[in-house]
Amino acid sequence: MGWCRCFGQQRRAWVLRVFAGGVIKFAVRSLTERLRLELRGAGSQIRVSAISPGFVETEFAEHYHGSKESAVETYSCYKVLEAEDIAGAEKYLLSVPKHMQVHDILIRPIAQPS
Repeated sequence: MGWCRCFGQQRRAWVLRVFAGGVIKFAVRSLTERLRLELRGAGSQIRVSAISPGFVETEFAEHYHGSKESAVETYSCYKVLEAEDIAGAEKYLLSVPKHMQVHDILIRPIAQPS
């Protein structure tokens, strides 16, 4: 599922969305674009960005498979993304000039097939 972080005060802020899952990504991308359009229509300076990560190592694999060994095996196929990789993308989004908006960042491990 996705989550949203709001940064800033009043009319100058960021809305960052990070989400996973094919259908969910499509739906959230549509909702994010609609939010962006509504904010522009209201004259708001709030910037809206989305981060779509590929395969990220999390505790989900251990929970899903029910064992730490299976989780290790899941993540051993190739070098997957880490939480720090996604945090780096967030830092980038928050560092761009105030007149600039990055709509979407798609991040995948090099070896991820699709």
